[in-house]
Order: sequence, then structure tokens, then C-alpha cells
Amino acid sequence: MPLYLFNCDTCGDYTRRKSIHDNLSNDTCPKCEKTSSRVYTTFMTNVMDKKLSKAIESGMEPKVMKKSELPKNNIKSKSKISRPWMN
Repeated sequence: MPLYLFNCDTCGDYTRRKSIHDNLSNDTCPKCEKTSSRVYTTFMTNVMDKKLSKAIESGMEPKVMKKSELPKNNIKSKSKISRPWMN
């Protein structure tokens, strides 16, 4: 079950594990038992692996290559046996 962040007016922020089928917009504070509202936060990319965060931020741009940089053996040869399971 994921963790959700809630804010109580008297006690402050706290996290709670809740099922996705539960009411996620509000919760009962574990200390004072008042109704608390959910705090929505952004996805934290600053604690991720640097390669992964760079790939996300770059938008997965395609690599630009020249024709001379392409591999020369990129065409697969056709096998002699068209259906190997029928030997």
C-alpha cells in the first residue's frame, strides 16, 4: 500500500499507508483524532539515479546519427530453415 501525506491543523504533517480503495482526500489524525486533509506533492526526481532523471528531463530525445555512423551489419541474413520447429 502506498504512503500518503496528510496535514492536521493542530499537529502538522504525517504520513499514512492507505489502500487505493479508501477515502484519500481526508484522514483522521492519529494524535488528536481531528479530520486532516491530504497534501499533494510533486514527483521527486532529485533523489533518483542521475541517468534516469536525465532521461526523464530530456524527454527521451532520439539520438541523431549520420549515415556513416550506422552499423554496417544491421541486415539479418535469412536462415535456410524457414520454420526451425518443423525439422
